[in-house]
Amino acid sequence: MTNTGRRTSSVTAQISRQARRFSTAIAPTLTKIEAVHILQKLDEVRVKMNDVAQLQGAIEHYVLRNSAQFDPVELDIINKEGYRIMQASVYPDEIILQEGSKKICEITLIDTEDTSSMLKIKHPVSGMTVYELRELGGTILIQTNTDELKGARVMTQTSGLSSLFLNCGCAFSKETWSVLTQDKIMANVRPNRSFWSENEIKIQWDPNCENELRLISLVFGIGQMVRVAFPQLFHIVKEFRQRNQ
Repeated sequence: MTNTGRRTSSVTAQISRQARRFSTAIAPTLTKIEAVHILQKLDEVRVKMNDVAQLQGAIEHYVLRNSAQFDPVELDIINKEGYRIMQASVYPDEIILQEGSKKICEITLIDTEDTSSMLKIKHPVSGMTVYELRELGGTILIQTNTDELKGARVMTQTSGLSSLFLNCGCAFSKETWSVLTQDKIMANVRPNRSFWSENEIKIQWDPNCENELRLISLVFGIGQMVRVAFPQLFHIVKEFRQRNQ
């Protein structure tokens, strides 16, 4: 082999080694969502609509123009004191969750090819699905691209008290939801029971709840806001997906 051939082979091998090291270093950052540290400091948050006029605009656009396109509908994630800590922007094709200007994840609520899929939580850069919630036999399973959350699920409950709040106009659903891992409740998601905030949802966490379960339960709550609290908005989102599949 000539010196030129050996040099070419050496350079090729070096590039291959560097590419493998780069892939090993970068791949985890594109398949896992960074911890949302602000959530670890809280025991509960509420999700509320920022401006109902945005929802009304989306509905009017759909009814009057038969258009499933709309300007983003903003949802605020607020702490106990009422300060906004995060924001979710509902677009026709996805929901973007942000902390300030930092994009946390992308959320899709509809998979036209799989009706058991309730929502997907995607990486903010790669767009890869990191978590998926699937409804199977009355149980909502939490699936991930790793085994770290094996057995995690969401259970739905109803009670006479929840039905009473619904009938009194203090809640948008008689259902509440518990996020479990290894049969231990780590988070509760439920409508905020109040005359003045009946279309809000509250997420409460066990002190030992892991960060990724905190994020998943928050995203689930956001999904239920769109799906259950504001079914007109969910209908438009669903219509957009069907028209553009």
